[in-house]
Amino acid sequence: DFADNRRDEVIRYVAEKYTRHRAFHHHLNSAKQVVDLDLRDDSGRRRFEALLDQADLLIDSFSRRVMPNFGYSRPALAARWPRLAALSITAFPASAPEADWIAYGSGVHAAMGLGDRGPGRGFEPAPVAYPDALAGLAAFAAAAELLARDPSAPASAEVSLAAAVAPLTRLAAAKTLNAGCLVAVESPRPKTSESGGVLGGAS
Repeated sequence: DFADNRRDEVIRYVAEKYTRHRAFHHHLNSAKQVVDLDLRDDSGRRRFEALLDQADLLIDSFSRRVMPNFGYSRPALAARWPRLAALSITAFPASAPEADWIAYGSGVHAAMGLGDRGPGRGFEPAPVAYPDALAGLAAFAAAAELLARDPSAPASAEVSLAAAVAPLTRLAAAKTLNAGCLVAVESPRPKTSESGGVLGGAS
């Protein structure tokens, strides 16, 4: 994603296949414009880099390998756009064993032992991927801090979905949530694919 807040508006640049989402996604993005931008294409890269020439902040929610594979690692960004701040939203913190895992919010639910247990039902995946929204709030605070910095030097930050829901895990483990609400369970680590990602995750 590339957030452009010039003229008091937010424009979100994404690849075309990611413009079709559920109502929850559209609600969160209702005040944004969406523009197709594919970094695998030379013309898309030229448009992207032209935008970076004017940008204050770059936000991405890729797995850790994606931006470096495109040639946009943190050092490369800092070398070409020294005033640009960068913010990454990842599934797991850089210090976690799962740091390089690939996951959507539902994969983070599984890894953190969170789910939904209603009357007469067994333990199920949570119906809404709330790690995305919670991490978004944390990212908003991180973005504000980055934009308030002295822009004469590069700066970067990272927010993870797992860290955003960690307080809920601690609350659930302490049994402070009511029956029928979000709970934590003792479970093995989620099954992983040969590449080390959570099965069902995104690339």
